[in-house]
Amino acid sequence: MELAAIDPSRTGPFILAGGLVGLFACSRILSGTFVRPGGSPGGRAVGLFIPIAVSAVTAMLLGRPEIAVGIVFGSSVGAMTTVIGFAALANPIGGGPMRWRRVWCFPLAAALIALVAGFKGLFHWRDAIALFLEGIVVLSLWREVPVRRVAAVSGEQSDSTGAGEAAGDGTGGATGDASGGSAGGAAGVKSDEQTGYGPVLDYRSAGAVAARKPFFEPLTEATPALEEQAGAAPAATAGREVAAESGGSSDGGREGFVMILELVLALAALVLASWAVTTGTVAVGIKLRNFSTAGLAASIVSLALVMPMTYGAWTRSSGGRSWEPMTTQVGVVLLNFCLLLPALIMIPYLAAGPAPFLSTWAGDALAYGEGLAKPLIFPAAFWRIDNVILIVAGVLMLPVSAGKWKLGREEGMALIAGYFFYLTSILLAAGKL
Repeated sequence: MELAAIDPSRTGPFILAGGLVGLFACSRILSGTFVRPGGSPGGRAVGLFIPIAVSAVTAMLLGRPEIAVGIVFGSSVGAMTTVIGFAALANPIGGGPMRWRRVWCFPLAAALIALVAGFKGLFHWRDAIALFLEGIVVLSLWREVPVRRVAAVSGEQSDSTGAGEAAGDGTGGATGDASGGSAGGAAGVKSDEQTGYGPVLDYRSAGAVAARKPFFEPLTEATPALEEQAGAAPAATAGREVAAESGGSSDGGREGFVMILELVLALAALVLASWAVTTGTVAVGIKLRNFSTAGLAASIVSLALVMPMTYGAWTRSSGGRSWEPMTTQVGVVLLNFCLLLPALIMIPYLAAGPAPFLSTWAGDALAYGEGLAKPLIFPAAFWRIDNVILIVAGVLMLPVSAGKWKLGREEGMALIAGYFFYLTSILLAAGKL
């Protein structure tokens, strides 16, 4: 039975409200599951992306593609405006490792691809391929393994250094020590800001220090008691190491099981909340005299998915690492456009061909029934409002990604105000769709 045939009732707003609360709670739980101390921005982006993906795919399989598209574009606009705006209010966004800054400009490319698709008002399989190819490029940059240069000290250099220090009594020795110290300080460990990939290690400084100072200096003479203690120490140390390893493995296994159980329960609750959101949105749209369900999805539903992002961005940016929430939100937008949107575009083609079971609850919303797929509709309001805002935000990120400009409090307040302007505009347009 199609959701469009559901009669509006008094329970519609309550179903929608319950679904929104469920989406918010599941997003908070999943973000906490994937976000670990010291984790990468990619893990946080995946944790925030899963509720968006599940709610959009659920709406698509229930025969409401306009709700799915509204969730994708509404959450992307929220991530690029109000979430980054709150992060900029907490701490100016700028700088950071080049490894992450170089991907900040790719949401603009995804928005431009969607802009071109919007001229025909439909998403075809060619658009899905273009977006997916961009995702492959971004993934290759995102997962690029940094190369750390390790400069080994050869035996000849060590011999020459030792000879110079042994022969240098007076001026020569002082000169050798000074040059060794300066070289060690200059070629020791470089910061993330200098390299963009992490510390660059150079073992020449460590070698110079080891050549000047013995590795072990005995504090007292050996005695029979000390020798006996030294003989018993390895056995005791080995026993402690074995016990620590066994305890660590058991704790790690228990923690992994709890994490998997938490993830399974959260996903089950997320599917139920997504069903409630889709059902409630349709019922509320009918109750409000055919108020656009696409507009409700892009505004109210997406707001429930954006709010958990805002809290995490504020807390992490307050710690002085404002580039992390920025990278996380860019990752969410790229996952929306380069993975989720191509999947939504291809679902009708699969339902009309090799996977007709996808139309079980969708009726004829995905395919015409004779092997002919219904292309995903790109609503004009999303093309004129959402897509334009994403392009403007993407252009704004270009000088930030190049390190030429920082997003401060003024820019953050402007982004937050722009999001509320977007919510007002999309709700007004929803009444005319």
